[in-house]
Amino acid sequence: MADAFNKLFGAALTATAATLVTAGTAAEVIIKHIRLVNTSANTRWVTLYQDTADAAGTILYQVDILAYGWAEFDGNIFLEASDTLQGYAEDTSISCTVYGITVT
Repeated sequence: MADAFNKLFGAALTATAATLVTAGTAAEVIIKHIRLVNTSANTRWVTLYQDTADAAGTILYQVDILAYGWAEFDGNIFLEASDTLQGYAEDTSISCTVYGITVT
C-alpha cells in the first residue's frame, strides 16, 4: 500500500449539503485536519457529517464560527471505500480545507 498526505478539499461551503471528500472504491482516507474559516462580518454556522445527514453520521451540527474567526479539527476520521465527508454552511462565507492521508 502507498500512503499520500495531501489536501483533499478546499473551497467555500454552500447552503446545501455537498460531498467534500469521497474515498475511492480501492482506497481508504484518513482525514487528519479540517480548517473552517468565516470570511463574514457576522457569526455563521457549519455542519459536517460522514455518509448520511442524520444523528449517526454527524461530526459537527450547526456549530457557530464567530465573525472572521476559524475552527480547526485535529484527529482521525476514517473513510472506507466509497464513504464520504459531506457538509454545508449557513451561507458561502465559510471556507473549508481538509487534509488527510489516502491509503491505496
